Amino acid sequence: MNKVIKYLLSIISKIFSFSIFSFIFLLLFLQFGTLNLQFLDPIIKSNFADKYLTEIDFVNNDINLKFDKNNNDFVFAVNSRLKNKPNVAEWSLLLDTEIRIKVLLSNLEKNVVAFKLSSNEQKKDNRISHFNFYGSLNSLRNSDILEISGFAKDLPLSFIKALWPDNLGKGARAWTNRSLFKGIISDLGFNSKFVFKKDGKLLFDPVINLDFDFNDIEAYYLNNMPPITDTLGKGHLDFQMFTIDLFDGRIDLEEGSRIYINNGKFNAFDIKKRQGPGQIIIDASSNVGNFFDLLSKHNYISKLIKLDRNNLSGESSLIIQFDFPLKNSVKFSETKTNINLNVEEITIYNKEKNPSIISDSSILILDYNIDEASFFKGTIETKSLKILELPIFAQILDVSIPGLSNISDGGRDITFASSNFNVQLSNRGISIIDGILKPESNLPVVGNSLGLSLSGGYIFDKSKIDFNGTVVPVSWLNNLPSNVPLLGELFSGSKDGEGLIGIKFRIYNEDEGEVKIETNPLSVLTPGFLQRIFD
Repeated sequence: MNKVIKYLLSIISKIFSFSIFSFIFLLLFLQFGTLNLQFLDPIIKSNFADKYLTEIDFVNNDINLKFDKNNNDFVFAVNSRLKNKPNVAEWSLLLDTEIRIKVLLSNLEKNVVAFKLSSNEQKKDNRISHFNFYGSLNSLRNSDILEISGFAKDLPLSFIKALWPDNLGKGARAWTNRSLFKGIISDLGFNSKFVFKKDGKLLFDPVINLDFDFNDIEAYYLNNMPPITDTLGKGHLDFQMFTIDLFDGRIDLEEGSRIYINNGKFNAFDIKKRQGPGQIIIDASSNVGNFFDLLSKHNYISKLIKLDRNNLSGESSLIIQFDFPLKNSVKFSETKTNINLNVEEITIYNKEKNPSIISDSSILILDYNIDEASFFKGTIETKSLKILELPIFAQILDVSIPGLSNISDGGRDITFASSNFNVQLSNRGISIIDGILKPESNLPVVGNSLGLSLSGGYIFDKSKIDFNGTVVPVSWLNNLPSNVPLLGELFSGSKDGEGLIGIKFRIYNEDEGEVKIETNPLSVLTPGFLQRIFD
Protein backbone atom coordinates (compact mmCIF):
# COMPACT_ATOMS: atom_id res chain seq x y z
CA MET A 1 0.00 0.00 0.00
CA ASN A 2 2.84 2.39 0.91
CA LYS A 3 4.45 1.72 -2.47
CA VAL A 4 1.23 2.60 -4.27
CA ILE A 5 0.87 5.85 -2.32
CA LYS A 6 4.50 6.76 -2.99
CA TYR A 7 3.99 5.99 -6.68
CA LEU A 8 0.88 8.20 -6.88
CA LEU A 9 2.63 11.03 -5.05
CA SER A 10 5.53 10.69 -7.44
CA ILE A 11 3.21 10.96 -10.46
CA ILE A 12 1.40 13.98 -8.98
CA SER A 13 4.71 15.63 -8.19
CA LYS A 14 5.93 15.14 -11.74
CA ILE A 15 2.70 16.51 -13.20
CA PHE A 16 2.82 19.51 -10.87
CA SER A 17 6.48 20.12 -11.69
CA PHE A 18 5.75 19.88 -15.39
CA SER A 19 2.89 22.32 -15.04
CA ILE A 20 5.09 24.81 -13.18
CA PHE A 21 7.81 24.40 -15.77
CA SER A 22 5.33 24.82 -18.65
CA PHE A 23 3.82 27.90 -17.09
CA ILE A 24 7.24 29.52 -16.47
CA PHE A 25 8.34 28.58 -19.99
CA LEU A 26 5.14 30.10 -21.38
CA LEU A 27 5.73 33.32 -19.47
CA LEU A 28 9.33 33.50 -20.63
CA PHE A 29 8.32 32.77 -24.22
CA LEU A 30 5.59 35.38 -24.19
CA GLN A 31 8.06 37.96 -22.90
CA PHE A 32 9.63 37.94 -26.34
CA GLY A 33 6.94 36.75 -28.77
CA THR A 34 3.42 35.64 -29.60
CA LEU A 35 2.17 32.08 -29.37
CA ASN A 36 0.11 30.80 -32.29
CA LEU A 37 -2.91 28.83 -30.99
CA GLN A 38 -4.52 28.06 -34.35
CA PHE A 39 -4.52 24.37 -33.39
CA LEU A 40 -7.34 25.23 -30.92
CA ASP A 41 -9.68 26.17 -33.78
CA PRO A 42 -11.44 22.76 -33.96
CA ILE A 43 -12.03 22.85 -30.19
CA ILE A 44 -13.51 26.36 -30.35
CA LYS A 45 -15.74 25.47 -33.30
CA SER A 46 -17.06 22.26 -31.74
CA ASN A 47 -17.72 23.80 -28.31
CA PHE A 48 -18.90 27.24 -29.36
CA ALA A 49 -19.58 27.90 -33.03
CA ASP A 50 -21.32 24.63 -33.88
CA LYS A 51 -23.30 24.76 -30.63
CA TYR A 52 -24.46 28.40 -30.54
CA LEU A 53 -23.91 29.84 -34.03
CA THR A 54 -26.06 27.31 -35.87
CA GLU A 55 -27.22 29.81 -38.51
CA ILE A 56 -23.81 31.41 -39.14
CA ASP A 57 -20.73 30.35 -41.10
CA PHE A 58 -17.91 30.97 -38.59
CA VAL A 59 -14.18 30.89 -39.45
CA ASN A 60 -11.18 31.74 -37.23
CA ASN A 61 -8.38 33.19 -39.34
CA ASP A 62 -5.86 33.75 -36.50
CA ILE A 63 -5.72 32.76 -32.82
CA ASN A 64 -2.79 34.15 -30.84
CA LEU A 65 -1.70 34.43 -27.22
CA LYS A 66 0.71 37.01 -25.87
CA PHE A 67 1.69 38.43 -22.49
CA ASP A 68 1.35 42.14 -21.73
CA LYS A 69 4.09 42.55 -19.10
CA ASN A 70 3.18 46.19 -18.47
CA ASN A 71 -0.30 45.25 -17.25
CA ASN A 72 0.37 41.62 -16.26
CA ASP A 73 -2.30 40.39 -18.70
CA PHE A 74 -2.59 37.30 -20.84
CA VAL A 75 -4.02 38.57 -24.13
CA PHE A 76 -5.94 36.26 -26.46
CA ALA A 77 -6.34 37.84 -29.91
CA VAL A 78 -8.69 36.21 -32.41
CA ASN A 79 -9.40 37.35 -35.96
CA SER A 80 -12.63 35.83 -37.26
CA ARG A 81 -15.08 36.03 -40.11
CA LEU A 82 -18.82 35.57 -39.69
CA LYS A 83 -21.33 35.43 -42.51
CA ASN A 84 -24.81 34.10 -43.10
CA LYS A 85 -24.98 30.52 -44.30
CA PRO A 86 -27.33 30.95 -47.30
CA ASN A 87 -25.66 30.99 -50.71
CA VAL A 88 -26.55 34.64 -51.29
CA ALA A 89 -24.15 36.67 -49.14
CA GLU A 90 -26.49 39.04 -47.29
CA TRP A 91 -23.87 40.10 -44.76
CA SER A 92 -20.34 39.40 -43.62
CA LEU A 93 -18.50 40.56 -40.51
CA LEU A 94 -14.72 40.69 -40.07
CA LEU A 95 -14.27 40.63 -36.32
CA ASP A 96 -11.22 41.31 -34.13
CA THR A 97 -11.60 39.91 -30.62
CA GLU A 98 -9.32 40.60 -27.69
CA ILE A 99 -9.65 38.95 -24.27
CA ARG A 100 -7.41 40.10 -21.42
CA ILE A 101 -6.98 37.85 -18.36
CA LYS A 102 -5.22 39.29 -15.32
CA VAL A 103 -2.30 37.16 -14.10
CA LEU A 104 -1.53 38.88 -10.79
CA LEU A 105 -4.60 39.32 -8.59
CA SER A 106 -3.35 41.11 -5.50
CA ASN A 107 -6.08 43.66 -4.76
CA LEU A 108 -9.35 42.84 -3.03
CA GLU A 109 -11.20 44.64 -5.81
CA LYS A 110 -9.73 43.61 -9.09
CA ASN A 111 -10.37 43.44 -12.79
CA VAL A 112 -10.25 39.77 -13.73
CA VAL A 113 -11.22 39.76 -17.40
CA ALA A 114 -11.68 42.48 -20.01
CA PHE A 115 -12.67 41.98 -23.64
CA LYS A 116 -13.56 43.88 -26.78
CA LEU A 117 -14.98 42.96 -30.16
CA SER A 118 -14.50 45.39 -33.01
CA SER A 119 -14.84 45.54 -36.76
CA ASN A 120 -13.60 48.76 -38.30
CA GLU A 121 -12.21 47.45 -41.58
CA GLN A 122 -15.40 46.38 -43.28
CA LYS A 123 -15.70 46.24 -47.03
CA LYS A 124 -18.33 48.46 -48.65
CA ASP A 125 -20.47 45.54 -49.78
CA ASN A 126 -20.57 43.92 -46.34
CA ARG A 127 -23.28 46.31 -45.04
CA ILE A 128 -22.19 46.20 -41.39
CA SER A 129 -20.25 49.45 -41.15
CA HIS A 130 -19.55 49.52 -37.39
CA PHE A 131 -19.48 46.82 -34.74
CA ASN A 132 -17.84 47.65 -31.41
CA PHE A 133 -18.57 45.90 -28.12
CA TYR A 134 -16.56 45.75 -24.93
CA GLY A 135 -16.92 44.50 -21.37
CA SER A 136 -15.27 43.42 -18.16
CA LEU A 137 -15.58 41.05 -15.21
CA ASN A 138 -14.66 42.62 -11.88
CA SER A 139 -14.29 40.71 -8.63
CA LEU A 140 -15.30 42.55 -5.45
CA ARG A 141 -15.26 41.43 -1.83
CA ASN A 142 -18.79 39.96 -1.82
CA SER A 143 -19.79 39.90 -5.45
CA ASP A 144 -18.69 39.81 -9.09
CA ILE A 145 -19.81 42.35 -11.68
CA LEU A 146 -20.07 41.64 -15.41
CA GLU A 147 -20.61 44.67 -17.67
CA ILE A 148 -21.10 44.63 -21.45
CA SER A 149 -21.68 47.67 -23.68
CA GLY A 150 -21.38 48.56 -27.35
CA PHE A 151 -22.84 49.96 -30.53
CA ALA A 152 -23.30 48.91 -34.14
CA LYS A 153 -24.59 50.29 -37.43
CA ASP A 154 -26.26 48.84 -40.53
CA LEU A 155 -26.99 45.38 -39.17
CA PRO A 156 -29.26 43.16 -41.31
CA LEU A 157 -32.21 41.81 -39.35
CA SER A 158 -31.06 38.28 -40.18
CA PHE A 159 -27.80 39.02 -38.30
CA ILE A 160 -29.77 40.00 -35.17
CA LYS A 161 -31.91 36.87 -35.40
CA ALA A 162 -28.86 34.65 -35.77
CA LEU A 163 -27.00 36.13 -32.76
CA TRP A 164 -29.96 36.72 -30.42
CA PRO A 165 -29.24 34.53 -27.34
CA ASP A 166 -31.83 31.81 -26.68
CA ASN A 167 -32.32 32.85 -23.06
CA LEU A 168 -32.61 36.63 -23.61
CA GLY A 169 -36.23 37.76 -23.96
CA LYS A 170 -37.61 34.44 -25.21
CA GLY A 171 -41.08 35.79 -26.00
CA ALA A 172 -39.71 38.79 -27.86
CA ARG A 173 -37.19 36.59 -29.69
CA ALA A 174 -39.90 34.14 -30.81
CA TRP A 175 -42.19 36.97 -31.99
CA THR A 176 -39.32 38.60 -33.90
CA ASN A 177 -38.36 35.33 -35.63
CA ARG A 178 -41.86 34.66 -36.91
CA SER A 179 -43.08 38.22 -37.54
CA LEU A 180 -40.17 40.35 -38.81
CA PHE A 181 -38.17 39.82 -42.01
CA LYS A 182 -35.62 41.60 -44.20
CA GLY A 183 -34.66 45.19 -43.35
CA ILE A 184 -31.80 46.91 -41.57
CA ILE A 185 -31.01 47.89 -37.98
CA SER A 186 -29.46 51.25 -38.82
CA ASP A 187 -28.27 52.12 -35.29
CA LEU A 188 -27.97 49.88 -32.24
CA GLY A 189 -26.80 50.69 -28.73
CA PHE A 190 -26.44 48.22 -25.87
CA ASN A 191 -25.45 48.35 -22.22
CA SER A 192 -25.83 45.80 -19.45
CA LYS A 193 -24.73 45.04 -15.92
CA PHE A 194 -24.94 41.73 -14.03
CA VAL A 195 -24.11 41.46 -10.31
CA PHE A 196 -23.42 37.91 -9.05
CA LYS A 197 -22.99 36.47 -5.59
CA LYS A 198 -19.87 34.46 -5.00
CA ASP A 199 -21.91 31.28 -5.49
CA GLY A 200 -22.78 32.41 -9.02
CA LYS A 201 -26.41 33.44 -8.39
CA LEU A 202 -27.68 36.86 -9.43
CA LEU A 203 -27.74 39.34 -6.58
CA PHE A 204 -30.13 41.74 -8.38
CA ASP A 205 -32.17 41.76 -11.56
CA PRO A 206 -29.71 42.53 -14.36
CA VAL A 207 -29.67 45.91 -16.08
CA ILE A 208 -30.21 45.38 -19.83
CA ASN A 209 -30.90 48.18 -22.31
CA LEU A 210 -30.96 47.58 -26.04
CA ASP A 211 -32.09 50.49 -28.24
CA PHE A 212 -32.17 50.42 -32.02
CA ASP A 213 -33.49 52.24 -35.09
CA PHE A 214 -34.70 50.26 -38.11
CA ASN A 215 -35.91 50.69 -41.67
CA ASP A 216 -37.44 48.57 -44.45
CA ILE A 217 -38.36 45.67 -42.16
CA GLU A 218 -41.38 43.60 -43.25
CA ALA A 219 -43.76 43.08 -40.33
CA TYR A 220 -46.39 40.33 -40.32
CA TYR A 221 -48.97 41.26 -37.68
CA LEU A 222 -51.70 38.62 -38.32
CA ASN A 223 -51.72 35.28 -40.14
CA ASN A 224 -52.67 35.36 -43.83
CA MET A 225 -52.60 39.16 -43.92
CA PRO A 226 -50.30 41.19 -46.22
CA PRO A 227 -47.25 42.59 -44.39
CA ILE A 228 -46.39 46.16 -43.42
CA THR A 229 -43.48 47.26 -45.63
CA ASP A 230 -41.26 50.34 -46.10
CA THR A 231 -41.12 50.65 -42.32
CA LEU A 232 -39.29 53.21 -40.26
CA GLY A 233 -39.13 53.09 -36.47
CA LYS A 234 -37.27 52.28 -33.29
CA GLY A 235 -37.23 49.56 -30.63
CA HIS A 236 -36.26 48.99 -27.02
CA LEU A 237 -35.48 45.83 -25.06
CA ASP A 238 -34.77 45.63 -21.35
CA PHE A 239 -35.01 42.97 -18.67
CA GLN A 240 -38.75 43.56 -18.28
CA MET A 241 -40.22 44.35 -21.71
CA PHE A 242 -39.72 44.69 -25.45
CA THR A 243 -41.30 47.53 -27.45
CA ILE A 244 -41.31 48.64 -31.09
CA ASP A 245 -42.55 52.06 -32.27
CA LEU A 246 -43.42 52.32 -35.94
CA PHE A 247 -43.28 55.82 -37.43
CA ASP A 248 -44.03 55.02 -41.05
CA GLY A 249 -45.02 52.12 -43.28
CA ARG A 250 -47.56 50.86 -45.78
CA ILE A 251 -49.65 47.82 -46.68
CA ASP A 252 -49.89 47.08 -50.40
CA LEU A 253 -53.12 45.59 -51.74
CA GLU A 254 -54.16 44.37 -55.17
CA GLU A 255 -54.57 46.71 -58.13
CA GLY A 256 -52.06 49.20 -56.78
CA SER A 257 -54.12 50.38 -53.80
CA ARG A 258 -52.42 50.73 -50.42
CA ILE A 259 -52.92 51.60 -46.78
CA TYR A 260 -50.57 54.07 -45.11
CA ILE A 261 -49.37 53.42 -41.56
CA ASN A 262 -49.14 56.66 -39.57
CA ASN A 263 -48.12 55.08 -36.27
CA GLY A 264 -47.80 51.60 -34.88
CA LYS A 265 -46.65 49.88 -31.72
CA PHE A 266 -45.75 46.40 -30.54
CA ASN A 267 -45.53 45.81 -26.79
CA ALA A 268 -44.31 42.72 -24.97
CA PHE A 269 -45.03 43.84 -21.42
CA ASP A 270 -43.38 40.98 -19.50
CA ILE A 271 -40.84 39.02 -21.54
CA LYS A 272 -39.84 36.94 -18.50
CA LYS A 273 -43.32 35.48 -18.20
CA ARG A 274 -44.18 32.45 -20.31
CA GLN A 275 -46.89 33.45 -22.80
CA GLY A 276 -46.87 36.92 -21.27
CA PRO A 277 -49.10 39.77 -22.48
CA GLY A 278 -48.48 41.22 -25.94
CA GLN A 279 -50.10 44.11 -27.77
CA ILE A 280 -50.19 45.48 -31.33
CA ILE A 281 -51.61 48.93 -32.17
CA ILE A 282 -51.89 50.15 -35.77
CA ASP A 283 -52.96 53.69 -36.74
CA ALA A 284 -53.54 53.86 -40.49
CA SER A 285 -55.27 55.94 -43.17
CA SER A 286 -56.71 55.08 -46.57
CA ASN A 287 -59.94 54.88 -48.51
CA VAL A 288 -62.45 53.01 -46.37
CA GLY A 289 -62.94 50.47 -49.15
CA ASN A 290 -59.28 49.45 -48.82
CA PHE A 291 -59.72 48.79 -45.10
CA PHE A 292 -62.62 46.44 -45.70
CA ASP A 293 -60.63 44.80 -48.47
CA LEU A 294 -57.78 44.24 -45.98
CA LEU A 295 -60.05 42.94 -43.22
CA SER A 296 -61.71 40.55 -45.65
CA LYS A 297 -58.36 38.76 -46.07
CA HIS A 298 -58.41 37.50 -42.49
CA ASN A 299 -60.05 34.08 -42.21
CA TYR A 300 -62.12 34.97 -39.17
CA ILE A 301 -62.93 38.62 -39.87
CA SER A 302 -63.93 37.83 -43.47
CA LYS A 303 -66.83 35.79 -42.06
CA LEU A 304 -68.13 38.91 -40.31
CA ILE A 305 -67.68 41.58 -42.97
CA LYS A 306 -69.17 41.15 -46.43
CA LEU A 307 -68.26 44.57 -47.88
CA ASP A 308 -65.32 45.14 -50.22
CA ARG A 309 -63.66 48.21 -51.68
CA ASN A 310 -66.27 48.41 -54.48
CA ASN A 311 -69.16 48.67 -52.03
CA LEU A 312 -68.12 51.88 -50.31
CA SER A 313 -65.72 54.82 -50.46
CA GLY A 314 -64.53 57.73 -48.34
CA GLU A 315 -61.28 58.92 -46.79
CA SER A 316 -60.85 57.29 -43.42
CA SER A 317 -58.56 56.57 -40.49
CA LEU A 318 -58.39 53.24 -38.67
CA ILE A 319 -56.99 52.35 -35.27
CA ILE A 320 -56.79 48.63 -34.48
CA GLN A 321 -55.55 47.25 -31.17
CA PHE A 322 -54.87 43.58 -30.48
CA ASP A 323 -54.04 42.24 -27.01
CA PHE A 324 -52.87 38.63 -27.00
CA PRO A 325 -50.58 36.10 -25.26
CA LEU A 326 -47.04 35.87 -26.62
CA LYS A 327 -46.80 32.36 -28.02
CA ASN A 328 -46.03 30.75 -31.35
CA SER A 329 -49.62 30.22 -32.45
CA VAL A 330 -52.38 32.59 -31.31
CA LYS A 331 -56.03 31.95 -32.12
CA PHE A 332 -58.27 34.94 -32.77
CA SER A 333 -60.50 33.76 -29.95
CA GLU A 334 -57.54 34.37 -27.58
CA THR A 335 -57.24 38.03 -28.49
CA LYS A 336 -58.84 41.15 -27.15
CA THR A 337 -59.54 43.39 -30.13
CA ASN A 338 -60.63 47.00 -30.56
CA ILE A 339 -61.47 48.54 -33.96
CA ASN A 340 -62.07 52.28 -34.36
CA LEU A 341 -62.90 53.39 -37.92
CA ASN A 342 -63.57 57.06 -38.67
CA VAL A 343 -64.78 57.94 -42.19
CA GLU A 344 -65.47 61.33 -43.74
CA GLU A 345 -68.05 61.67 -46.54
CA ILE A 346 -68.73 57.96 -46.79
CA THR A 347 -70.73 56.61 -49.74
CA ILE A 348 -72.22 53.10 -49.84
CA TYR A 349 -73.14 51.72 -53.26
CA ASN A 350 -75.87 49.28 -54.24
CA LYS A 351 -75.52 46.27 -56.54
CA GLU A 352 -75.81 48.51 -59.60
CA LYS A 353 -72.85 50.57 -58.25
CA ASN A 354 -75.10 53.59 -57.71
CA PRO A 355 -74.82 55.65 -54.49
CA SER A 356 -77.29 54.25 -52.00
CA ILE A 357 -76.36 55.86 -48.67
CA ILE A 358 -74.31 59.01 -48.09
CA SER A 359 -73.08 60.44 -44.78
CA ASP A 360 -70.91 63.43 -43.89
CA SER A 361 -69.07 61.36 -41.29
CA SER A 362 -69.29 57.90 -39.77
CA ILE A 363 -67.65 56.22 -36.80
CA LEU A 364 -67.48 52.45 -36.28
CA ILE A 365 -66.26 51.17 -32.90
CA LEU A 366 -66.08 47.41 -32.27
CA ASP A 367 -64.67 45.50 -29.30
CA TYR A 368 -63.92 41.79 -28.99
CA ASN A 369 -63.23 40.66 -25.42
CA ILE A 370 -62.12 37.11 -24.70
CA ASP A 371 -63.52 37.41 -21.17
CA GLU A 372 -67.03 37.98 -22.48
CA ALA A 373 -69.12 36.44 -25.26
CA SER A 374 -67.54 35.32 -28.53
CA PHE A 375 -68.68 38.29 -30.61
CA PHE A 376 -67.82 41.88 -31.36
CA LYS A 377 -69.93 44.53 -29.76
CA GLY A 378 -69.90 48.23 -30.50
CA THR A 379 -71.55 51.24 -32.05
CA ILE A 380 -72.03 52.85 -35.46
CA GLU A 381 -72.59 56.60 -35.49
CA THR A 382 -73.27 58.89 -38.46
CA LYS A 383 -73.96 62.56 -39.12
CA SER A 384 -76.19 63.91 -41.90
CA LEU A 385 -77.20 60.48 -43.19
CA LYS A 386 -78.99 60.55 -46.54
CA ILE A 387 -80.73 57.46 -47.93
CA LEU A 388 -80.97 57.64 -51.74
CA GLU A 389 -81.70 54.28 -53.30
CA LEU A 390 -82.41 51.66 -50.66
CA PRO A 391 -85.37 49.56 -51.86
CA ILE A 392 -86.13 48.02 -48.49
CA PHE A 393 -86.30 51.48 -46.89
CA ALA A 394 -88.61 52.75 -49.63
CA GLN A 395 -90.88 49.76 -49.09
CA ILE A 396 -91.07 50.47 -45.36
CA LEU A 397 -92.19 54.04 -46.07
CA ASP A 398 -94.64 53.00 -48.79
CA VAL A 399 -96.24 50.40 -46.53
CA SER A 400 -96.12 52.45 -43.33
CA ILE A 401 -96.87 55.97 -44.61
CA PRO A 402 -98.02 55.90 -48.23
CA GLY A 403 -96.90 58.94 -50.17
CA LEU A 404 -94.27 60.15 -47.65
CA SER A 405 -91.35 58.63 -49.57
CA ASN A 406 -92.16 60.80 -52.60
CA ILE A 407 -92.43 64.16 -50.81
CA SER A 408 -88.79 65.25 -51.10
CA ASP A 409 -87.26 66.67 -54.27
CA GLY A 410 -85.18 63.55 -54.84
CA GLY A 411 -88.17 61.24 -54.94
CA ARG A 412 -86.91 58.53 -52.55
CA ASP A 413 -84.07 60.28 -50.71
CA ILE A 414 -84.62 61.17 -47.07
CA THR A 415 -82.05 62.83 -44.80
CA PHE A 416 -81.53 62.14 -41.11
CA ALA A 417 -79.59 64.48 -38.85
CA SER A 418 -77.68 61.58 -37.27
CA SER A 419 -77.90 57.91 -36.39
CA ASN A 420 -76.64 55.63 -33.65
CA PHE A 421 -76.68 51.83 -33.62
CA ASN A 422 -75.60 49.48 -30.82
CA VAL A 423 -74.56 46.26 -32.53
CA GLN A 424 -73.21 42.78 -31.91
CA LEU A 425 -71.25 40.99 -34.63
CA SER A 426 -70.13 37.37 -34.81
CA ASN A 427 -69.50 34.76 -37.48
CA ARG A 428 -73.13 33.75 -36.99
CA GLY A 429 -74.62 37.11 -37.85
CA ILE A 430 -75.19 40.73 -36.91
CA SER A 431 -77.63 41.99 -34.29
CA ILE A 432 -78.81 45.57 -33.85
CA ILE A 433 -79.58 45.85 -30.16
CA ASP A 434 -80.82 49.40 -30.45
CA GLY A 435 -80.75 51.66 -33.50
CA ILE A 436 -81.96 55.26 -33.75
CA LEU A 437 -82.11 57.56 -36.79
CA LYS A 438 -82.84 61.12 -35.72
CA PRO A 439 -84.85 63.53 -37.93
CA GLU A 440 -83.23 66.24 -39.97
CA SER A 441 -85.25 68.93 -38.20
CA ASN A 442 -87.67 69.29 -35.30
CA LEU A 443 -89.18 72.45 -36.74
CA PRO A 444 -92.91 72.27 -37.57
CA VAL A 445 -92.55 72.30 -41.35
CA VAL A 446 -94.10 70.13 -44.01
CA GLY A 447 -91.52 67.79 -45.47
CA ASN A 448 -89.90 64.43 -45.07
CA SER A 449 -88.69 64.97 -41.49
CA LEU A 450 -89.04 61.70 -39.66
CA GLY A 451 -87.25 59.49 -37.16
CA LEU A 452 -86.84 55.77 -36.99
CA SER A 453 -85.92 53.11 -34.44
CA LEU A 454 -84.64 49.65 -35.34
CA SER A 455 -83.64 46.39 -33.65
CA GLY A 456 -83.23 42.78 -34.72
CA GLY A 457 -80.73 40.63 -36.56
CA TYR A 458 -79.44 38.97 -39.71
CA ILE A 459 -78.06 35.40 -39.78
CA PHE A 460 -75.32 35.00 -42.40
CA ASP A 461 -75.55 31.29 -43.26
CA LYS A 462 -79.34 31.22 -43.56
CA SER A 463 -79.69 34.77 -44.98
CA LYS A 464 -82.41 35.14 -42.39
CA ILE A 465 -83.69 38.63 -41.58
CA ASP A 466 -85.80 39.64 -38.62
CA PHE A 467 -85.94 43.34 -37.69
CA ASN A 468 -88.49 45.37 -35.76
CA GLY A 469 -88.77 49.11 -35.73
CA THR A 470 -90.86 52.22 -35.41
CA VAL A 471 -91.29 55.04 -37.92
CA VAL A 472 -92.12 58.37 -36.28
CA PRO A 473 -93.25 60.96 -38.89
CA VAL A 474 -93.82 64.72 -38.62
CA SER A 475 -91.73 65.38 -35.55
CA TRP A 476 -93.49 68.60 -34.53
CA LEU A 477 -96.78 66.72 -34.15
CA ASN A 478 -95.20 64.27 -31.73
CA ASN A 479 -93.54 67.02 -29.72
CA LEU A 480 -96.64 69.16 -29.45
CA PRO A 481 -98.60 67.26 -26.73
CA SER A 482 -95.52 66.83 -24.57
CA ASN A 483 -95.17 70.62 -24.37
CA VAL A 484 -98.64 71.05 -22.84
CA PRO A 485 -98.54 71.20 -19.00
CA LEU A 486 -100.01 68.12 -17.27
CA LEU A 487 -101.36 66.79 -20.62
CA GLY A 488 -97.79 66.27 -21.84
CA GLU A 489 -97.04 63.94 -18.93
CA LEU A 490 -99.93 61.66 -19.97
CA PHE A 491 -98.54 61.29 -23.49
CA SER A 492 -94.85 61.17 -22.64
CA GLY A 493 -94.94 57.45 -21.86
CA SER A 494 -93.17 55.46 -19.21
CA LYS A 495 -89.63 55.98 -20.57
CA ASP A 496 -87.69 59.19 -20.44
CA GLY A 497 -88.11 61.12 -23.67
CA GLU A 498 -90.93 59.04 -25.14
CA GLY A 499 -93.62 60.70 -27.23
CA LEU A 500 -97.07 60.28 -28.69
CA ILE A 501 -97.22 58.38 -31.98
CA GLY A 502 -95.28 55.98 -34.12
CA ILE A 503 -95.87 53.27 -36.72
CA LYS A 504 -94.44 49.86 -35.90
CA PHE A 505 -93.03 47.67 -38.65
CA ARG A 506 -91.36 44.31 -39.04
CA ILE A 507 -88.98 43.08 -41.77
CA TYR A 508 -88.47 39.32 -41.91
CA ASN A 509 -88.09 36.21 -44.05
CA GLU A 510 -87.91 32.49 -43.51
CA ASP A 511 -84.46 31.04 -44.31
CA GLU A 512 -83.54 32.78 -47.57
CA GLY A 513 -87.20 33.23 -48.46
CA GLU A 514 -88.88 36.38 -49.80
CA VAL A 515 -88.47 39.42 -47.58
CA LYS A 516 -91.77 40.57 -46.08
CA ILE A 517 -92.76 43.85 -44.43
CA GLU A 518 -95.58 44.17 -41.94
CA THR A 519 -96.87 47.31 -40.23
CA ASN A 520 -99.31 48.04 -37.44
CA PRO A 521 -101.25 51.19 -38.37
CA LEU A 522 -103.15 51.12 -35.07
CA SER A 523 -99.91 52.02 -33.34
CA VAL A 524 -100.43 55.55 -34.66
CA LEU A 525 -103.00 56.09 -31.91
CA THR A 526 -100.96 54.51 -29.15
CA PRO A 527 -98.98 56.79 -26.82
CA GLY A 528 -95.54 55.94 -25.54
CA PHE A 529 -93.53 55.20 -28.69
CA LEU A 530 -89.86 55.94 -28.81
CA GLN A 531 -89.39 59.69 -28.78
CA ARG A 532 -85.64 59.47 -28.09
CA ILE A 533 -85.04 60.17 -31.75
CA PHE A 534 -86.04 63.80 -31.18
CA ASP A 535 -83.82 64.39 -28.15
